[in-house]
Formats: sequence, structure tokens, C-alpha cells
Amino acid sequence: MNSLLGKIQACVQKGEWPALVHLVESDSGTRVHNVTTQLLEHLDIKEFSAAWCVLLAKYNTGGHKAYHEKFLTQVETFFARMDVEQVRGACVEKVGPVSHKYAEVCRAVGTPGRGIRHLLGGIEKLRLGPDCLTPLHADYVCLCLLRKQYVLVKDLLSVTIFDVGVECGTVPCDMLLYYYYGGMAWIGLKDFERALSFLETCICAPAAAPSAVAVEAYKKYILVCLIARGKMLPWPKHCPRAVVKFLRQRVLECKPYFMLAKAFTTAGGGAAGDEGGAQGNSTATTLRGAEAAGEVYKIVYAKHKELFQSHKNWGLAKQAVAASTRQMISRLTFTYDTLSFADIASSVGLSGPEEVESVMRDMISNREVFATLHDREKMAHFTDSPSADFGASVSEQLAALKELTLRIKQQNEALKDASNSDDRAMARNIMGKGEKRRKQNLVNAVLGVFKE
Repeated sequence: MNSLLGKIQACVQKGEWPALVHLVESDSGTRVHNVTTQLLEHLDIKEFSAAWCVLLAKYNTGGHKAYHEKFLTQVETFFARMDVEQVRGACVEKVGPVSHKYAEVCRAVGTPGRGIRHLLGGIEKLRLGPDCLTPLHADYVCLCLLRKQYVLVKDLLSVTIFDVGVECGTVPCDMLLYYYYGGMAWIGLKDFERALSFLETCICAPAAAPSAVAVEAYKKYILVCLIARGKMLPWPKHCPRAVVKFLRQRVLECKPYFMLAKAFTTAGGGAAGDEGGAQGNSTATTLRGAEAAGEVYKIVYAKHKELFQSHKNWGLAKQAVAASTRQMISRLTFTYDTLSFADIASSVGLSGPEEVESVMRDMISNREVFATLHDREKMAHFTDSPSADFGASVSEQLAALKELTLRIKQQNEALKDASNSDDRAMARNIMGKGEKRRKQNLVNAVLGVFKE
């Protein structure tokens, strides 16, 4: 061990980072828990942060609980006291494996809440700015999901990511997992529009081949589309063809989700037909059409219950049921001015007038529909959206959009400056080579004269 310790210290002092990585990875002694622990105890964390990072990336707990505790403590020390500049310059690609292994051990010992604070501290130290994605982001969001602490990730997820660079050791899988877990966190916060955005980013990330993460994200994307929009959205134009082709071929896994989306479309089509032909059709016929659409959806829902449960999407499927009912009630407002609670219940498949009243009161409070409920007559009178002054919210949205536009402009200018500097450096290099060649030709010509 003393020999290995001396070699590690020599590599760090000389700044031979590739040699350090090769030394640790090729030495069989670092695979033993006791050897790694002793090496870390003899290396100062501030002076040998790179060595700590490489050793922790190769750390093997062997499944022992005592080793788990020691590993967690050492990683937490590393995140708190590491020399970030040394790690970035020496072995930033090892930070991701350290973080992933740390999160895995936290899950294994049943203490995901322990790692939340330490991973957040590591993110603050490692990232180059608030809009920079690090390998620690996905692990942090994952642990928050396990603890159901969705509020803790809200501020982090609200920042638009512009920088996904190698300076922080981020790899494509880190980005996919961040947007997948982020979409799940927004679902937990009931912000389905942002969940759609995150899941779409995960699905549409540039790729030559599909990934398991993208497949799982697509399943949740369909359900969130149904909850937030009431229909399946078309494929984004920037989605990689390989991913689109692969997902369309996954019939066994994705077919129930497509059937679910089709049931929503059927319900929507019935409502649209009711609106177009309200004068020619009776109320009973219209309600039977809406009821039939609801029954089609429920048949699909009951048939594939076990599949949704096995995919861990049962909770979203149940929310889709509630969303279907609310959207069918909302569509009735385009056709009728007044309806009884009993008629609404029969049209959307609710148990009775009491449940209709409860659902509609909730919808009115959330401004999903505008109606007046008459308890004595058990009737609902639908009204148009009241005129309200939305000036303040519009101003806030415009201000946020302006800030985002300026941020994107600054990022583009920075990229342009970097590109121009690279072009100038390349031009100087080419000119320098040309000048050197001309001088060499001149020297050769002079030497040739003297030889003659």
C-alpha cells in the first residue's frame, strides 16, 4: 500500500492526471475496501482531491452495511471539501460514477433523504452557473422523488438548462435521466405542462438509437398528454427518427397507451359532433353518445390495469380517468346552457348527482368551467368565461419571456465569440506553418548555392 500511496502522491504533485487514473484503475489493490479506505485516510482531501475522486469511483463496498456507511461518509466529505478546479482539470469524468454510486448506496440502505443535502452541495460547487447541468442533478432529483419531497426540486427544475458540457463531466445518460426524473417531479407537483416539456425533451434528445429511458418517458408522456390536453399530441418534428420508429414497433408495451389515447379521442369526437349538430339531435341522443365514449374508455382502463401497474404508471392512469370525466363535463358546456346533475352523471359515467356536484364545485374553483349550481333544482347553468383583467399575469409572462430571450442571446454571442476565437487561432496556426515553410525553403535555397 505504501508503494501505491507514493505513486499516487507523485502523480498528483507532478500533475500527471492520466497516469493517476491509469494507476488507480489498473491496480488490483484498490478493489479491496480496506486498502481504499487506508489510502483515503492518508491523502489530504484539499491537496489530493483528484486522487479521492478516482479512488471513490472505483470503491467497492462488497454489499456490507459497515462498508456502506464508510463510503457514504467519505463521499460526503469529498463533496464538501474537494478542490473543484483540480477535479475539473484532472478527472471530471469520474464525478458522475461517484455520484451514481453514492445515490445507489443511499437507496440500498433505505436512507435517500440523507443524500439530498450533500448532492445539492456538490451541485453548487461543481456547476459553472445556475443553467449548467452536472452529473449530480439526476441523482439529486431521484432521491427527492423517493422521499416525495417534490418541493425541494422545484427551484432547481425551474431554471432552464443552457449548458450541458464536458466541463462538469455530464454525459448523455445524465441528461436523459435528469429530464425523466424532472418530469416525474413536475407530475408530483401537479404541473402537467412542465412535465410534458421535460418528458418531451427526454424523448426528443438527439440519439442514433433509442434508450430505455426514452421508452419509459414516452409512456408517461402519453398519459400526461391525456391529463393536460385531453388528447394525444403529434410526434414533435425534432424527435429522432430512430426513436419514433422504435416506439411505434413496441406494440406490446405501448399499444395499451395508444388505445387509451384513442378512447380519449373518441370521447372528444362525440362531444364535437354534439356541438355541431345540437339543433338536429335530441338531448338523449347526445348524452348516449357521450356515455358510449366514456364506456369505451373504461373498458380499456379496466382491461390493462395490471399492465399499468407493472409499468409503475397506475397512479397516472387513475388521474387520466378523473381528467377524462372533467374534460367530458367541460365539453358539455359548448353544447348546453343548462343540464341537470342526473343527466351529467349519466353522460360522463359518474355514480350520481352528489358526485357530479362535488366534481363541478372543484372544477369551478379551479376555473376549469364557469357555471352556477342550483342545489334545490339539482341543475347546472353554464356561463361564459367572465371578463377579467389579466394584465398583471400577461406582464409577468412578457417580462419572463424577455429575460429568457436576453439569456439566449447572451449564450449565442458567447458561442459565436468562442467560434471566432477558434477560427482565428486556426488561421494563425495555418499562417505560422506557411511562414515556417517559406523560411525553410529559403534556407534550403541558400545552402544549395553554397554547395554549388
